[in-house]
Amino acid sequence: MEDKVKLSKRFIDSVRPPEALEKRYSDSDVRGLCLRVYRSGEKRFAVKYRMGRQQRLYTIGPVGSPWTVEAARERAREILSELSQGIDPQVQKVAKRDDLTINELIDLYLEEGPADKPNKRASSWEGDRSSLHSHIRPLIGKRIASRLVPSDLAKVQVEIGAGKTARKYKSEKKRGLITIKGGKTTAALTVVTFQAMMNWAVTRGYLTKHPTKGVVRYKLERRERFISMAEAQRLFDAIEELERRGDIHPQYGLMVQLLIMTGARRGEIEGLQWREIDMDRRRIVLS
Repeated sequence: MEDKVKLSKRFIDSVRPPEALEKRYSDSDVRGLCLRVYRSGEKRFAVKYRMGRQQRLYTIGPVGSPWTVEAARERAREILSELSQGIDPQVQKVAKRDDLTINELIDLYLEEGPADKPNKRASSWEGDRSSLHSHIRPLIGKRIASRLVPSDLAKVQVEIGAGKTARKYKSEKKRGLITIKGGKTTAALTVVTFQAMMNWAVTRGYLTKHPTKGVVRYKLERRERFISMAEAQRLFDAIEELERRGDIHPQYGLMVQLLIMTGARRGEIEGLQWREIDMDRRRIVLS
């Protein structure tokens, strides 16, 4: 859902980062023009348009010189004029792939990538969006994608690991704070996301080759923690209360309790058969 407002410098300066990864504000003066506000605090102008049956989003640029509100409105009018002549600005941008910036590539990946990876979960895309907006954009967003070399991404990993992109922002909620964490784990996961985006760009033809291939990422540390008896009891009490209010079906409550008490995998409990239940010995025997 987008809020419709008359974009102005005063309004843009007053907008706080959202709790969600992104929020959009549509301009009441120029059709299609919108302000994209990211959880990282970044603000960008874009034009939303439709080409045939497909809805697209063209990023104009970040708020600030040279992209003032009036400059963004003028560019939006130019784009709308081109569309009336059958010219797709996104196609024009891709045609100039040698000049494609990382910021532009991120926009393309997050807008078009889900169609190419239909089995990837929405939550995973949200994680990608967060990593790219919070860490990649601030460090190398303005760089030309095709001109990167492996050492550029290696440096990005070191900077994220050292906490260079870690920060806190006031959210749109009163007294709310958004915390962006750094550290080696965040750095390693961001590198994985970035490399996936670059592979996609090569497959789509936005890049002729992968410019940062071969960067060794930090080793992800596996953390193992066991739930305590007190935590398990609180969980069971919460499940009982949700069942009592009718917020969840008792079947799901039982599944969670079985997962906790048996240590079985979720799929094993979801696919449990009656023949695998030993009622006499009160046990589950997975076949």
